[in-house]
Amino acid sequence: MSERILITKIVRTGATTADLVGQRHQYADLHLFDLASLADVGIKFEDLVIGAEMPVRFWAHYELSAKLNKAGNPYRDVVMLEALGHPATATSTDTTPLLAELRAIRALLEVLASAATGDQLPLSLLEHLPNLVKAPAQPTGNGAAAEATQPAAPTPNNELDTVSPPAPEDLNAHFPRYADGSPLGQTDAETDAYELFRALNPDQLPANVDALRAWIRARTKVARDARATKAN
Repeated sequence: MSERILITKIVRTGATTADLVGQRHQYADLHLFDLASLADVGIKFEDLVIGAEMPVRFWAHYELSAKLNKAGNPYRDVVMLEALGHPATATSTDTTPLLAELRAIRALLEVLASAATGDQLPLSLLEHLPNLVKAPAQPTGNGAAAEATQPAAPTPNNELDTVSPPAPEDLNAHFPRYADGSPLGQTDAETDAYELFRALNPDQLPANVDALRAWIRARTKVARDARATKAN
């Protein structure tokens, strides 16, 4: 039975051979002896330069050979190359699906925070959580009698139009974090400093924990200098 490994780099080693390197690996995991099979994953072997690395992204299926290497381990024979369904590039160029997923996760966090605190859920989140607004139930039965017994349900759009959405909730009130996205630490000193900064600067966030520490040191120095001046 064959196994597979995700290949992210290929190095041509000869006229008909190449090394296949797995994800986050430094050395070759498999040796390919038929460059023509690269056509199965959309790669023209003519474009490969001997000795040069090329970023790729495809599955390589292999089977363990009956032959053993010098270390006593079986060789891995490549039996098939499988495309992932999208072109291989050195870096990702389309982040639209990822951003949409991150927005949905943020909206879910708002929902959890609202449920935990009893706060009203901002209706602006519904655009990221379409499943929260259910479609009106369809009448069952025959004719007008069935329709008369079925209560009229407003459509999601009408429901949003007739309700004035409240101001968006501040996610930091439930999940404190810095402006760079890093979460707040677990120490009481950091929490007290963070809350003091937010109380004095309600429209700002400290850039990170180092910036918060620098802000506290500056306030401490000002207070210490003021005391020294008063004492003199």
